[in-house]
Amino acid sequence: MTPSRTTVAALGANLRWGVAIGVVGAFGFSLLALVLAMLRGSTSYPQYGMSTWSVIGSYFAVGLPAGAIIGALRPLLRWRAGAALVGYFAAVVVYGGVGLIMNGPTIETLGVGAILGLGGAAAGLWWWPHGPGGPSST
Repeated sequence: MTPSRTTVAALGANLRWGVAIGVVGAFGFSLLALVLAMLRGSTSYPQYGMSTWSVIGSYFAVGLPAGAIIGALRPLLRWRAGAALVGYFAAVVVYGGVGLIMNGPTIETLGVGAILGLGGAAAGLWWWPHGPGGPSST
């Protein structure tokens, strides 16, 4: 059995929607990083072994796949529990991805990403009433 064209088209539209969210988020955090670097008078973060430019790169490196996850799982946003699940998975990608970029693949990095994903679940619960599929979208 093959998926219908409508299903494939909907998935494509949802992925574009999600990736756009990821790009907007990465762009917003990048602007914040640039402003903070200007206020600090430095683009270097020696304590993290990173520069403002690598921080910005990491925002886009994690924002795009996190957005793709949000888009792929968009149908779950109809339900409060689905919004929490989508938020969890997206946050694990964001926090775990930044941890991987900063520290490499360690069990601590993955554990921290999994734990901080709970913040994404909370954000999904908070956002659900106002987002697509939530009660205010009908």
